Amino acid sequence: MGQIDGSGKIDIQNFETIRVEGEVMEYRNLFSPITIGSMTLKNRISMPPMYTKYANADGSISERIKGYFSERAKNGVGFMLIENTCVDWEYGHSIGNPVAICNDRFGAGLNELVEEMHKYGAKIAPELHHTGRLQTWKNIGRQPIAPSSIELPGYDTPREMTAEEIELTIQKYVDAAILAQKVGFDAVWIHGAHGYLISQFVSPLTNLRKDQFGGSFENRIRFSLEIVRRVRAAVGIHFPVGFRFSADEWVPGGFCLEEGIQYAQALELAGVTVLDVSAGGVGSPSNSPMQGQPVNFVAYLAGKIKSSVQVPIFTAGSMGTNPQFAESLLAEGSADVIHFGRSLIADPELPRKLFENHPEEIRPCLRCNECQGIVLNHQGLQCAVNPCVGREYKEKILPVATKKKILVIGAGPCGMQYAITAAQRGHKVTVLEKNKFAGGLVYVAGVPVYKKKELWGLVKYYEKMALKLGITLVLNTEVETDIIEWYEPDQVVLATGAHPLKDKMPGAAEIENAYSVLLNGAVNVGKRVVIIGGSGVGTDLAMYLREKGKDVVILEMLDEVCRELNVLLRSYLLNLLKDNHVETYTNCQVIEISQGKILAQKDGQVITFECDTVISATGFEREDDSVLMSSITRRGIQVKRIGAEKGTGHIMTATRQGFLHAFMDD
Repeated sequence: MGQIDGSGKIDIQNFETIRVEGEVMEYRNLFSPITIGSMTLKNRISMPPMYTKYANADGSISERIKGYFSERAKNGVGFMLIENTCVDWEYGHSIGNPVAICNDRFGAGLNELVEEMHKYGAKIAPELHHTGRLQTWKNIGRQPIAPSSIELPGYDTPREMTAEEIELTIQKYVDAAILAQKVGFDAVWIHGAHGYLISQFVSPLTNLRKDQFGGSFENRIRFSLEIVRRVRAAVGIHFPVGFRFSADEWVPGGFCLEEGIQYAQALELAGVTVLDVSAGGVGSPSNSPMQGQPVNFVAYLAGKIKSSVQVPIFTAGSMGTNPQFAESLLAEGSADVIHFGRSLIADPELPRKLFENHPEEIRPCLRCNECQGIVLNHQGLQCAVNPCVGREYKEKILPVATKKKILVIGAGPCGMQYAITAAQRGHKVTVLEKNKFAGGLVYVAGVPVYKKKELWGLVKYYEKMALKLGITLVLNTEVETDIIEWYEPDQVVLATGAHPLKDKMPGAAEIENAYSVLLNGAVNVGKRVVIIGGSGVGTDLAMYLREKGKDVVILEMLDEVCRELNVLLRSYLLNLLKDNHVETYTNCQVIEISQGKILAQKDGQVITFECDTVISATGFEREDDSVLMSSITRRGIQVKRIGAEKGTGHIMTATRQGFLHAFMDD
């Protein structure tokens, strides 16, 4: 039974059956324990391996990665996996800063991390990992190795592994598993998915060998089965051995579900305790469902595997954004443990909030993949909505010595994050917003159906947190100095955001902008539409107009549409535009707009586009709040400006700025 301490909070470390105010909790399966070998998990919520680049440069455990895991453990995650834990630093460490488990010298730091997780009742395992051909000379200082020498764009062509190197690599997995057990890990996981070394052996696209490790299906899975058998022999029969694999490679000519079922059965016979079902490989669609995609994107594969084996099944796929669906998977027996991945990046308190029956307070993951995109851009993991991720160990929200009355002007993500953090520190905060909605451009970007749930979910979170923290949120209010004086603030924070740019080409004065069209329901938009500007705003508008049955063309002056977005989101949106029959023209400069047509120059030629409506999506510029700022200053009130200096910036930057200003203000 969950215990309630003197603070009124439920103790989520120990429980059997969960009840909240006398009612059986909605998520009884998610919060039920499960025993796997020698390991008992207190609940069915797992944090999957997600590359953070938070380890030290040599692969040792840093305070940063320890703080990141600790924050999620203390908030109720039952099981956690350390991502990309390298078994072969010479050839197989990921680009960036992965954790290493390839030498006994890393044992002390790994043990320290394990002990930190155990303080909160969480179990933890390393994901034993080798990059194989997903590697560069620059990263490892030598030619990469792989089952076969096959070129891959973006990486250096590997050489084929010798029989001796295969044997040596198998032993490195075994040695890593032994070390994991010695330092106190609760289990060991083997990474056999997503195009890395083990899956390179399994896939017919990347394994062209003619020896016992190539050719037939039985030969292609020999490498992974040998690893499992030897790891099992080394750690004993009770220590849990998990295996993460792609049940379907999702690539033409690649590894398919039929083989995935056979593979799962062979892995079970070889000695795995758990099968962690994922999907995809190099060149496949992302296995992380994005805005508009269903949460059963990967989960359906788990059900197919579950019905073919006897061992427990873990699965993933945006489950944290829909815990009811995760609960239903457990209830129907399609899976045994659910990975809550990006949602735990967005809100590490998610399990606790579910447990305490406050799902409305969960900060939602936008499924924008900024977290993964920024890692691919050679930086540490960050989040569009969680400004503290990766900084948990050094940025703790503490109460202020002197409480202030703070007036925030603007309820966009920057202003709302400032207000939330300032209120958490003890300030009395009022937010004034000129629009009839909070969220600023986040609200507007959420108008298209395909991303409404995620973005409007964030707006609802802002409103809920304002209510919880006693923030006064005043909408539909144009701010003037007299209004500010009426509130008698100690400090004013200007987070006034931005407004659409006005185009200067001939005829532009008569056209509407994307912002107003998204808000007015496209009431005056004709059948044939040309959108000037192919940024994320232009893309959102195009998708919205396609929902309304309009024919849409996007004209972009740069060489790419959605250029400002991360590579994963950009790729997804480009496919979405294509699938929805939106025509896009890049390197296309608009010359003139007239009745019923638009003239543009592309590749030195003038092209005429016939249309009923032209809409501008060429960007934004910051609201000019200089007069207001001067007026406030003259009245002796402390005032500061936050947010992007030019345009709108990015939601991740806005969120981070809002947090930092409130975090540092005394």
